[in-house]
Amino acid sequence: MEASSCGAGDLASVFRKQPVGMREGTAWQPDPGEQRTSSVPTAFLYFGADGEFDIFSGVVLKRVKTLSLREGEGERVSSGTWKANGETVQVEYRLISLYKVMVSESQRPPAAPGTTEHAEARLDGHARHLPRENHTYQPIAGFKIPELREHLRIHQEQPLDEWF
Repeated sequence: MEASSCGAGDLASVFRKQPVGMREGTAWQPDPGEQRTSSVPTAFLYFGADGEFDIFSGVVLKRVKTLSLREGEGERVSSGTWKANGETVQVEYRLISLYKVMVSESQRPPAAPGTTEHAEARLDGHARHLPRENHTYQPIAGFKIPELREHLRIHQEQPLDEWF
């Protein structure tokens, strides 16, 4: 469904039916630690049916048809809300937690919790485009939504702000 043919209700329905989108252009690599497992450092968006919006980044594991976020180094979690508005989706989010994110000596790490960001997500064909992040995300199946929500809950209750 093209964005130009969507009303706000239709657009919201598309995001609810395919709530997770993973950053385009990521290449899966065999995980040397586990057989029949591959991994990729990437980011993905979650559009919850209740208007919850999250951005997770870190290492994603793929075991057969199941995807999960490897907990550990290089993880960033942002959380907020989304709402369909005509042909776009308005998102509001902020960095809530980061864990062992590497930054160069000349950079300052982002503060967690961060400031609130506002952006418009839109559909380009089936992909989600989030201009503020300057990336396009393809819908992807395989994540267990209750696990994502639990992961988010942990980061909300015990936010991390660790970098090196």
